[in-house]
Amino acid sequence: QHGAELCQVLQPIFPVPFLEAKMKQIKILAFLVSMPSLSNFSMFEIVNVSVSNGDLYFCLNGNSFGNASLNVTLVDDGGTDNGGINVSFVTEIDFFIFRVNQPPSFNCCSRPANVWRGSGRQLWHYFATNIMKGERDKWGRDTEAAEQNVTFVVTVDHPELFNFGPVLYANGTLEFQAHDWAA
Repeated sequence: QHGAELCQVLQPIFPVPFLEAKMKQIKILAFLVSMPSLSNFSMFEIVNVSVSNGDLYFCLNGNSFGNASLNVTLVDDGGTDNGGINVSFVTEIDFFIFRVNQPPSFNCCSRPANVWRGSGRQLWHYFATNIMKGERDKWGRDTEAAEQNVTFVVTVDHPELFNFGPVLYANGTLEFQAHDWAA
């Protein structure tokens, strides 16, 4: 998934009455976002918390999946004089981000399929090329290569012309045999 689909808002992570009460007492509020030591911060492109309403806004990096945690703390500028406390409790938010299946893709040959009558079984290697099982990473590699297999479904408008096939194999090879009488 791309762009805005990777961005989400959690509303609110701190109760709005709590924020409103804090805003009346002091001048400046700030949210501190950190990660536990073993968390995977590289999954996130943007993490931000709105001071006005407590919404957590985050965007994932493309092809991100796995588990991550965020620690969010609210700090005010009231200071700690006379035993004051200017830091809220820590809110830990756990993310469980699942892989999203992306559609497969391929390039098809650019040459027309001209076959002579009676020429027998045809085996065309590289009929389909650049076969991708899913989305590519930034280096052009198939991100779903290990988890999935592809199968081509071939339909023809005149199946009666074929003695066998056509069949397009997962490696991009096309196989068919036309009837000797087919024209």
